[in-house]
Amino acid sequence: MRKLRDYLDEPGHPLPCYRIGGKILVRRSDYDAWAARFRQVGQPHVARVVAEVLADLSGPQRHNERLDRAST
Repeated sequence: MRKLRDYLDEPGHPLPCYRIGGKILVRRSDYDAWAARFRQVGQPHVARVVAEVLADLSGPQRHNERLDRAST
């Protein structure tokens, strides 16, 4: 239960909820949609993940340049 409360206040992607009285309610469909954002299949290539993170930090124009370098 504590981890669920942490997800409600997560800075980047908070879990959607309803606060009614003293209760916190989360719709199953909202949770499923929220959790799907974190789905991964297989092991991502580390260089590509690093390039994507750096691209997000530096802006969209440099994103493609870093991806090109990471794939070589």
